[in-house]
Amino acid sequence: MSQVEQIMEHINNLSLSDEEYLSLWGCITLKLNEVYGCNMIDNYAYREKSTVSTLNSILNYLVKHLPGRSGPDYEIPELGIEKGELKTNTFVLKKTISYFRLKDFESITGEFDKQLDDLRREECLEYNSFTFSSYCHNWSFVDPLAVIHITTKNGVEIIREVIKKKQKEKIKLIQKQKELGKKVSRDSILVKVGDFINDIPDEDIIILWKKRRIKKEEFLSMIIKKETIIEEGGLY
Repeated sequence: MSQVEQIMEHINNLSLSDEEYLSLWGCITLKLNEVYGCNMIDNYAYREKSTVSTLNSILNYLVKHLPGRSGPDYEIPELGIEKGELKTNTFVLKKTISYFRLKDFESITGEFDKQLDDLRREECLEYNSFTFSSYCHNWSFVDPLAVIHITTKNGVEIIREVIKKKQKEKIKLIQKQKELGKKVSRDSILVKVGDFINDIPDEDIIILWKKRRIKKEEFLSMIIKKETIIEEGGLY
């Protein structure tokens, strides 16, 4: 039995008050903050860290997490990547559905804010790697269910073209709203996996499903066949 399993067995045998459970959670969080050198709760840093950890457990190069609210989220020195952008999000498993649907996959989203700022728009186009990961509320918040990782020049350029298109649409929309005297919408754009998944070749995308690398067409086939089962509350 591993140390983690021993600790979990001990915790499962505990009978604590709400205050004591919160205190335990706080102690564990403080230890994690100390180990990783950042606030693991702030800005979903724990999701970024677990996504990077998942990538490093599968890939043959090191993805280095860069915690913080500004700047790149990771770098990959071996590939010459200095500005990696990582987007994480969650979805809720429907009570009557126990599998990961095409809708869930295509809806994995990355938000890019402050798009009215010229420098910020340019910054979004300077990233030379993109990663999107999805977590399930009903399952495990520790590990991502699905991870989409792009590092090739061609793959990155496809994402950049999507960003450029959405930037132009957002600026045009806000200008029109101002002209009509309407409430101006949020100055951010949303890039979804569905915006590029059909255009990006298999050799330009890395997909992980439950910590297993899988080719795009195989994964899409699994989704269509409803073979992407999610065991509620499970860790794979």
